[in-house]
Amino acid sequence: MPLYEYHCAACGIFELLRPLGECAEPGTCPACAGAAPRRLSSPHIAAPHRPTYQAHARNEQARHAPRHACADHRPQRQERPSRPARPWMLGH
Repeated sequence: MPLYEYHCAACGIFELLRPLGECAEPGTCPACAGAAPRRLSSPHIAAPHRPTYQAHARNEQARHAPRHACADHRPQRQERPSRPARPWMLGH
């Protein structure tokens, strides 16, 4: 059953678990037993924790894709040491 929010003028906002077919009907306030209209509210969506999200992303990669899920763990490109000047080379 979905969870709906209702607004009682005397008591404030409360939530009720109701069948989908009864969502348009006014709810009964648990404090004062008065009728309260349904309130438009945002859905409750929970995001997965970061380690769970990273594990899912890693599992969804193709086999030929790099195994690193995060840019922080990619191999770093190392700088080449500068070479000394070559006195025997001629600059043309």
